Amino acid sequence: MSITEVTTPFFLSEEAKVLAKSTVEELIRSGQYSLSSDGAMPEEVREFVEMLNAVAEGQAVSAFSRRSELTTRQAAEILGVSEPFMIGLLDSGKRHSRKDDSQNRVLLEDVLAYQEETSKKRLEAVDDLVRESQRLNLY
Repeated sequence: MSITEVTTPFFLSEEAKVLAKSTVEELIRSGQYSLSSDGAMPEEVREFVEMLNAVAEGQAVSAFSRRSELTTRQAAEILGVSEPFMIGLLDSGKRHSRKDDSQNRVLLEDVLAYQEETSKKRLEAVDDLVRESQRLNLY
């Protein structure tokens, strides 16, 4: 999950939807950005465009600063893990947190960094499995 989170649909004025859609179209029309898969659009801009498209479709969107502090429950939801797992991760010292009224707080940027690290490790493991299966002529 990125720094934007699409939540349940809500009612937007048609004017807001049209404005969001025209903003996306103008970004693309400017020629500075492209929605093609060649990576011509920086990730941050792509996320912004996705958020605007969601707004244009009438979906609710939440945007957070990377410096936002999250509860362990919020962090766990972003990572798709249980809250006890998240607390264990923080208690182990693998992620930084601070106590606020006896509750752990963790920076969103730390949660996203952990998400990126684990994603890279997963992809490396898949690559290793593919290489091994090719070596054994299983693939």
